[in-house]
Amino acid sequence: MTDSEPEPDVSVVEGHRQNYETHPTTARLVVEVSVSTLPEDRAMADIYAEAAVAEYWIVNAVDRCIELYQQPVAGHYQSIMRVDESGVLESAALPGLRLNIGELFAGLPCVV
Repeated sequence: MTDSEPEPDVSVVEGHRQNYETHPTTARLVVEVSVSTLPEDRAMADIYAEAAVAEYWIVNAVDRCIELYQQPVAGHYQSIMRVDESGVLESAALPGLRLNIGELFAGLPCVV
C-alpha cells in the first residue's frame, strides 16, 4: 500500500469518534471539492482505491458535475462516471443517499 495519509475535504467512516483520534485508516466515502486541483484529485483515486474506499467523489466545480468512482479492485476503481447538473447521484456506499447535482450547484457562480 502507498505510504500516504491523504486529507480529503469530507470523509464518511464507520465506528466511533474515539476510534479515530489520529488518522482514519478506512472510509466508506471520500469527497474532494476541486476548483483548481482537478488533475491532483483525479490522481488520488488510485490511492483511495488501494485503501479500499468504496466510493470517491470529486465535486468538479469548473464543469459543475460530480465525478463518481466506485468498485475498488487491486488499486483501481472499476466504475468511473460523471453526473452532471441534470442528474441525481445515488450512493452505493451509503444506501439512501441521493444528491440532486443541479440543486448542489444552484445559485453558485460559474468557476472559470
